Amino acid sequence: MQFLQWCEIHKIELIITAVAVALLVIIIGVIVVVWRRKDKGLFKFRRYKKYEGSAEKKAKHPKLIVEDLETEYGYMGLTESKKHGRNSNIPITNPVAGDDRQSYLRKPVEHDLKENFEEILDGYNLSKADIKAVKKYLRHRLKVKRQEVREQKRKAKKWRNRNKRKKK
Repeated sequence: MQFLQWCEIHKIELIITAVAVALLVIIIGVIVVVWRRKDKGLFKFRRYKKYEGSAEKKAKHPKLIVEDLETEYGYMGLTESKKHGRNSNIPITNPVAGDDRQSYLRKPVEHDLKENFEEILDGYNLSKADIKAVKKYLRHRLKVKRQEVREQKRKAKKWRNRNKRKKK
């Protein structure tokens, strides 16, 4: 009975304490989510250590990291050209603040060892619309790859069945 009387007397303090604890839990949750996003480094640009381009124009181009594997990154190259060969590139707003030139991401996702990349570039940021466009392309790419794997399995099964018939 004493505990209930004490709760009635200190009702306001209990409510304030509960609200404070709830706010702390929310703040810690937000900090953890933001920290995990930064830690992954996905959709961040890194400088590529290898030289690319023609003999006159050797450059270390920034790459957009789209996949983080154990020992390597999956990346897409940043470029200013609309096309790479016959493939059209993904148009994006320029990730460098204050630069008005049109930028594009090359469609093929390539992989290389993590040691061939430098730290995350500070001045390069993708807009939310650009991240959405890249994710859409990556989902489509994954869907096409899955279809190709299914088709290969179907063909392999068809050939196995043919070979079984010939042996009989």
